Amino acid sequence: MGTRKLATRFTAAVLVLAQATSAGAETPPVPVLSDEEFVLLAERAGHSNLGRLGPVAPITGDEEIDNQIRDLAEARGYQRRPSPSGPLVDVDGQQLQPAAALAWEALKHAANEAGHSLRLVSGYRSVSMQVGTFLSGAGGIALADYEARLAWSAPPGYSKHHTGYVIDLALPGQSHNDFGRSAAYQWLVADNYRVLKNFGFVPSYPPGGPAQGPNPETWEYTFVGGWTFRCWRQLLFSDLAPDLGQTPDCPD
Repeated sequence: MGTRKLATRFTAAVLVLAQATSAGAETPPVPVLSDEEFVLLAERAGHSNLGRLGPVAPITGDEEIDNQIRDLAEARGYQRRPSPSGPLVDVDGQQLQPAAALAWEALKHAANEAGHSLRLVSGYRSVSMQVGTFLSGAGGIALADYEARLAWSAPPGYSKHHTGYVIDLALPGQSHNDFGRSAAYQWLVADNYRVLKNFGFVPSYPPGGPAQGPNPETWEYTFVGGWTFRCWRQLLFSDLAPDLGQTPDCPD
């Protein structure tokens, strides 16, 4: 599908979803999940439009240091992440997978209706973009400096943002680092992240979850798809998970 046609279909879908939200359309019940289950659900969500993992990406240009950084990153729980294999959608100055972009627009609309203004500060990041993000936050060029940076930033090739299914949020005029102290954050996470789940998102790094690399981040959320919650038992507790490239009608 061409980029222009994709954008047109996306815009139409946003309008339909926004109208349904304004009309108070009911959402299907969603499960109460532990922080560990949120993480596991995101890992098993079977995202489409992703390519295979390629060669490891250079970080500093020094192969020995790069290998040491990767070893330290994986010891913290970082995993290599795939990149999109098809078109993304431009939305609010960022790029996202089409389904994630639609869900973000609907979530933003619901937030406005509830009196909260959300700002999308990061979506898809290429591996080359992540190089700049990672290196700009390091305090120096010694291995210890890069190791300290791993508490807050993924090395290139290991960021969930590479997938296009992840969003970073902030309030207008504020840093994403302040988001966890806002009323908007409390609205999103209340009742086991009910609002986020209603729009197909889960916390990327919940505070009680397993080690995944960075410290817990109150501003980052991963799109898994609303239908995923219908299949949560199969995804979490069965080795015979459904084909998540489809939209199965999973039994209770």
